[in-house]
Amino acid sequence: MISTLGARWCHRLFVDGYRVPLVLAAALVPVVAVPHFPGRALFLVPALFLGLVYSIGQAFPGVVLAVLAAPVAAAVTLLFWSRRGRIARPGNSALLSLALVSVPAMLAFSAPSADLELLGMAGAAAVVLAVLWVARQLLGDEEELGRPAGAWRWVVAVLLPVAAVALVRADVPQQVRFELGRPAMTSFAERALADRSMGLPQPEWIGTYPVTGVEEVGTGLRFAVTGAGLFDIVGYAYLPDGPPSGWRRSDTYTHLSGAWYSWTDNGNF
Repeated sequence: MISTLGARWCHRLFVDGYRVPLVLAAALVPVVAVPHFPGRALFLVPALFLGLVYSIGQAFPGVVLAVLAAPVAAAVTLLFWSRRGRIARPGNSALLSLALVSVPAMLAFSAPSADLELLGMAGAAAVVLAVLWVARQLLGDEEELGRPAGAWRWVVAVLLPVAAVALVRADVPQQVRFELGRPAMTSFAERALADRSMGLPQPEWIGTYPVTGVEEVGTGLRFAVTGAGLFDIVGYAYLPDGPPSGWRRSDTYTHLSGAWYSWTDNGNF
């Protein structure tokens, strides 16, 4: 059965509508699933570029919009001129790829602070997909321009990124991930605090989060979420009696639910 399933998916690598999404998924999954994946830090470069653009946009929104709109307008003009206004609708490959890129983009904002490496990877993948789609429009056969059918494809292509942005703005990824992981996180914290004779365990994952540095704080414990934040240490704290008195001024605790707090150490920059 496994060999049959493998053969089926290998065959789909050579079928339009599956090739690019499967290759994209194979590239994204290891980076998303393994926080210490080799080369993951390289995606900080596009993330920092996006952050720089966003910061400049806060001060000079008109200039940034003009700079970003210029290549888009040039590509659209080139497409309409070369194809006499006939642009092929997004196919299965484009729509599935857009959906895949949305996953690391939303996961990047599912921790107490953004995972810039995941955000940079999503941004880089989106740019590559855009370039590939424009190239397909310019180099594709004339017979393909009428396919695939369905004007709804344009609607879906617009709604996918808009929905991802709306969910991030509403903190939905962070809330969903926390609620999914909270039972396992609470169980770990209660067991760890009940028996501290051998010190606190140091797992690589707690609930839905990759973690580092589990440590006692007051009558509770806290841990950092791997990959979250850039200069600050960010994570969660389980504090049954509330934040400890006299904690470091660089530590910030924000109550979430029950005994759980988000925690930030601002003393690293």
